[in-house]
Amino acid sequence: MKTAIAAIVIAAAATSASAQAVVSKDCHLSRFIEAYAWQALDDAERTGVSYSTQNGLRVYLRTVQDATKRACAK
Repeated sequence: MKTAIAAIVIAAAATSASAQAVVSKDCHLSRFIEAYAWQALDDAERTGVSYSTQNGLRVYLRTVQDATKRACAK
C-alpha cells in the first residue's frame, strides 16, 4: 500500500498540466485511476502524512476527476 501512496505522491508533485498525462482518455481506465487516487488520499489522511502531501493528493484527485468527466462524457 505504501508503494501505491508513493506513486500517487510522485504524480501529485507534478504540475496540473503534467498530471493530465497520467489520466487516460478511456472512461473505464480513468475511473480505475480515480479510484486509486481516492484510496491514496484516504490512506494519507488515515495515516497522518504531512498536510502538504495531503493537499498534493487532493489537487491530483481533482485533476483526475476532471479528466474522468471529460473521458466519460461521450
